[in-house]
Amino acid sequence: MINEPTDRTTHPTLANQATTLNPLATVDALYVPQPSDAYVPPLDIARRLAREDLAEQQSVSIHDHMAMVRAATKLEIRLRQLLDALDADGTAVAS
Repeated sequence: MINEPTDRTTHPTLANQATTLNPLATVDALYVPQPSDAYVPPLDIARRLAREDLAEQQSVSIHDHMAMVRAATKLEIRLRQLLDALDADGTAVAS
């Protein structure tokens, strides 16, 4: 039901606006760490895998929502692996 404005300075509003759901309240994380994620690849392998996945994901259609979610998840995992490999590598410069 729409409430009509009582004067010309207001606009119509929905009658039950107080019960409107927050669309961001039910959003799940792209990635939830698992115990099996403890493996840290050597830096050279992590760098190679990140480059391969980046090259693979650059051709994903932006109009395909699920493909974009899969690409974002895959790239987040590779970024985490790359950062873990950098942290494990003693020659990495901390910022």
